[in-house]
Amino acid sequence: MRIPPYLVLILSFFQFSASNDQQDCLKETETAYETLHKEFQGFPTSYDNDVVGKFFACLWKKNGVMNGEGIVNKDAFIDYFTALAHNNRDDTVRLVREELPSFAQNEQVDAIRLVNGVKLGFLGLTSADQQRKDVLKIIMT
Repeated sequence: MRIPPYLVLILSFFQFSASNDQQDCLKETETAYETLHKEFQGFPTSYDNDVVGKFFACLWKKNGVMNGEGIVNKDAFIDYFTALAHNNRDDTVRLVREELPSFAQNEQVDAIRLVNGVKLGFLGLTSADQQRKDVLKIIMT
């Protein structure tokens, strides 16, 4: 399945607004942005995608969404997604409970589970009210 255009906007925006953590993770995982962009395209992202898994395991650790051992902190993810999407925290809690009920305790697989949760969350946000939302505006505000 091809990734919807709004998710391409999210990752494209990432290229121009990459934080130090994001830049550090690109360097630490020896990943070119173009490679990450290409690997990020599908939905859902395959659990054996090393490029996405390694990069996001690094990023989630730097953001506190995973601890140093790669264990997911669901509360930190809820806070992260709520802030990213300017979403209602209760809605994010429901998303996490329904779509991310358990983790494999494998940091790359769990990192990809979180990536897929973000993709699914933005899909829900853009279709919930039957109107297209400007995802770039959501990220920028």
